[in-house]
Amino acid sequence: MKSSKKMNHIVCGRQDCADMHSFGPCFRTQYIIHYIIRGSGYYICEGKVNYITAGQSFLIRPFTEVHYYPDKNDPWEYTWIEFLGEDFLLLLDKIKLCDGGYVIDYVKPELILPLFDYLRNIYKPTGGIRFSDTSENVVSAILSVYSERFPKSGQKMCESVYFDSACVMIRSSYHKSEFGLESICKELNISRVTLHRSFVKSCGISPGAYLAEYRIERAKELLKRGVSVKATALSCGFTDPLYFSKAFCKSEGSSPREFCRRFNEY
Repeated sequence: MKSSKKMNHIVCGRQDCADMHSFGPCFRTQYIIHYIIRGSGYYICEGKVNYITAGQSFLIRPFTEVHYYPDKNDPWEYTWIEFLGEDFLLLLDKIKLCDGGYVIDYVKPELILPLFDYLRNIYKPTGGIRFSDTSENVVSAILSVYSERFPKSGQKMCESVYFDSACVMIRSSYHKSEFGLESICKELNISRVTLHRSFVKSCGISPGAYLAEYRIERAKELLKRGVSVKATALSCGFTDPLYFSKAFCKSEGSSPREFCRRFNEY
């Protein structure tokens, strides 16, 4: 897991500009990426006017004067992340930007919008800028989607970014029985060999073992809350409660029911 000392700032949000909400001219002190969900608008940076439409994104750099506002005939709605940190900036540097280095071209909403939505759902600021390891991974995943679609010449996503992106997918989809390693490889457009290498290098175990352990850990949390074995199995991606019990026993050395009994004795 990456150190939060390096990644020291994350804020996120979503804005519907049907009320013609605008910003600037003004400066910001962090990096901010806006992804346009629908509609269109204007982004003015360093004197250049950019017309931005749905699926595109625009980047705000620190201490650069910017002004942006919606098209009055088709006001935009956007989601955004504000970030600062050494590792984030290394990922940002892998993205090929256009129109003066401030615009990211079209990305299908199904590839990136769920990550923005997931970040907003888990983001619980404390004192304005505190965040979890998971939110760090989601921001890394968002940046990696951009860099995968628009890589700078001669650059590929590094293995640690594959690992971060895969972890985000596991945490958001482990409960789906159809979710597995093939789902991760297809989404990230990588081979199983590359996925395996990224996990072994980053955490020392295979992606299959990581997914299995993650599902069992979530299952233990549900069992402790009194959820039935069958409901727990179905909630953690297991279609067969018997198979779940065998997997649980292999991992924990006891059946789910024995685990519950021991937990309730304390």
